[in-house]
Amino acid sequence: MHRAFLLFHRWLALTVSVFVAVAAASGALLVLEGPVARASRPHVAPGGTPLSLDVLGARARAASGGGAVTTVVLGDGPELAWSFRVAPLGGRGRAVSVTINPYTGDVVADPATPGTLVSFLQTAHALHTRLFGGETGAAVVTVATGAAFLLVVSGAVIWWRDKLWRLRSRESWKRLNYDLHHSLGIFSSVVLLLITSTGVWVHVDQIDDLMRRLDRRPAPSPPAQPDGDPGAPIAPLDAISAAARAAVPGADIMNIVIPPGSRSPVAVQLKYPEDHTPAGRSHVYVDRYRGTVLLAVSTRTAEPGQHLIDIKRALHTGDIYGGPTQILWALASLVLASQAVTGVLMWWNGRAGRGARSSKAGIK
Repeated sequence: MHRAFLLFHRWLALTVSVFVAVAAASGALLVLEGPVARASRPHVAPGGTPLSLDVLGARARAASGGGAVTTVVLGDGPELAWSFRVAPLGGRGRAVSVTINPYTGDVVADPATPGTLVSFLQTAHALHTRLFGGETGAAVVTVATGAAFLLVVSGAVIWWRDKLWRLRSRESWKRLNYDLHHSLGIFSSVVLLLITSTGVWVHVDQIDDLMRRLDRRPAPSPPAQPDGDPGAPIAPLDAISAAARAAVPGADIMNIVIPPGSRSPVAVQLKYPEDHTPAGRSHVYVDRYRGTVLLAVSTRTAEPGQHLIDIKRALHTGDIYGGPTQILWALASLVLASQAVTGVLMWWNGRAGRGARSSKAGIK
C-alpha cells in the first residue's frame, strides 16, 4: 500500500508540478494585493461627517457633464475618497468615473495609470486564476489545484511511515533536499489542505449547491423591481442608503449599484467589521422608486451552508483572521511551490538507484 501511494504521489507530482508551482508562487504574492490596492486609491484627510450622498452625487454629475449616477463606491476606511460612476444622458457614450472627497465635495484626481506594483499584482492575479488562458486556463488551474490537494493527502500518508521531522544539513545536499520536502510538507499540510480544497471550490460552482443542502431554507433569489409610475424619478441616494443601513444594522455600505433601465432594484453591498472579504457578503435590494427594502441578506443570519459559501474566499486567501493568517497562508503557498522543486529533484536524484533495481529485477 505504501508503494502504491508513493508511485501515485510521484507521477501525479511530475505531471502537474509546473502548474502547481506557478499557481502557488503567484498565490503567495496575492497576500499583498489588497493592501497595495487600498494604498493606491486616492486618500483624503478625514474631517468629520461626510456630506450627503445626494450632494456628492450632484457634484459628480456636474463634474462629468451630467447624467445619472449608476455606481457609488464608498470603501471601508474614513481616509478613502469615494467614487461615483456617472452614465451619460440618453445612454450614449461611455460612463465617467468621478472621485470625490466625501468631507469637502472636492473632485480628487485619480492616477492616470495604475502604479507598477498594482499592475504587477494584477498580472499575478490573472496568472494565478487563469494562467493568462481564459476559461481554458481557469480549468487547468482547477485541475492542478485538485491535484495539489491529492498530493498533500498522499504525501501525508507517505510521511506517516517514517515520520521525518528533522533536517540533516551536515549530510549531502541530496539528503537535505529529501528532508526539506518531507518536513516542510507535513508542517504546512493542514493549511495547504484548506488552500487547495477551497481553491477547487472557488472554481466549481456545483459545490455551492452541495453546501446549500445544509440549509433549512433555500437562499432567496434577487427580487424583481415593482412597477413604478411613468416618469417616476430614482429615489434619493440618502434614502436608499438609510434603508440599507436599517435593514442590516452595524454593517458599513461598500457600494451602491443602480442598474440602468427600470426592471432592476438598487443593489447595496455591505460589510460587517468581522468580515474579511474585500467588499463584504451582505446585500440589500431597495425599490429604485420608493426607497423601500425588497430583500435583505445578512452574513450574521446566514444559514450554515450559506455561511460556508460566504467565507470560502477568505478561507482560500487567508483573509479569514486578517494579517496573521494571510502571512501564514502566503508562507504555506511558498512551501507548496518549493515542494514542486524539491520533489522533482528527489525524482532526478533517485534515477540511478531505480535503474539499478530495475536491472537486477531483469536479471532475475
